[in-house]
Amino acid sequence: MITVVTLRRTFTNSSIKSIAVRKNQSNSKMSTVAESSSSEIWWKKLRETSDKAIRVGKLCPIESTVERIESNGIEFILRLATNLKNKPIALAKEGAGPVKKKDEGAFDPFAIENIDADMTVTLSLFGTHNIVLNKFNVLPHHFLMTTKDFEHQSEPLNRSDFKTAWWAIEKFDPLVFYNCGKASGASQPHKHLQALPLPIDPAKPECSFPIEPLLIRNFTEGGSKSEQVFTIKEFPFKTGVVKLDFRNYAGREEEHLKETYDKLCVNLGLNEKQANGEWPSHNVLFTKTWFLIFPRSTDVFTSPDHVEISINSVGMIGTMLVKGEKERRTYKEIGPIRVLQGVCVNYNN
Repeated sequence: MITVVTLRRTFTNSSIKSIAVRKNQSNSKMSTVAESSSSEIWWKKLRETSDKAIRVGKLCPIESTVERIESNGIEFILRLATNLKNKPIALAKEGAGPVKKKDEGAFDPFAIENIDADMTVTLSLFGTHNIVLNKFNVLPHHFLMTTKDFEHQSEPLNRSDFKTAWWAIEKFDPLVFYNCGKASGASQPHKHLQALPLPIDPAKPECSFPIEPLLIRNFTEGGSKSEQVFTIKEFPFKTGVVKLDFRNYAGREEEHLKETYDKLCVNLGLNEKQANGEWPSHNVLFTKTWFLIFPRSTDVFTSPDHVEISINSVGMIGTMLVKGEKERRTYKEIGPIRVLQGVCVNYNN
């Protein structure tokens, strides 16, 4: 996800940093007051920011056609976006893996001096995160929660991330997701969570996202209880799901999210660094009802005839975006679940 830069070339580095500091300080005061504002006020701000960004040419929605592919009783969504080829190549491909400092020559679109005011919903929320629009959005009102100070996208989620995520859930009732690590489909090395208002498929408002019926089926038929870890048996690869219950966590919802994340990471073997010093890559997705994790083995599915399909968190829950006819045909011929299996961790691994 890339945020537009509008800094003038005549600015020096020191003047840019000075402007960024002043901008951050003034917005920090505003954000502190506004954090507890109503959902209606925040929705109004999100819509106004989106409308303006489109009007001034900063927001670049990806147009797509939609197909539905049935598998295991679920309609997977396949979007063909021909103008996806115009999206700049992800900077994360060059900066993947752990880094020890922020500036190693790579451009950071989420650094405060590079954030475009026309794409900004608010700065310094809780003093830890900036809320900005996703420049290349497929669905409307897709926004990012970027860390105010640089943290790497390969790092697991922490308590401040979940505090911001719970704020988003309270205000917008979205799907929150995080692509952790270089095999997760992450597009930027600067840590950022993302939020998509629900439902993902407006044609099916009864489902938050396409594979939700699978979660309900496995939860019910497996005799699971809220807060227990269960798997998606239709998927022949490692999955972890919890149905959330916040009744005993009033005022401590972010704590409950963090505990659930830690529990799932332990269950899936994601709680320790690998031999190469990196945390295992995984996709994290959660709503006010469900919490899901998918361990990942690679960020790209490669077919026998070498067609590549990039997959991130949203692809894991049944909505895939492809950039051309070859990818569309491959996804349909191989099938959604087999494609997902090709980027996940199998049970025998």
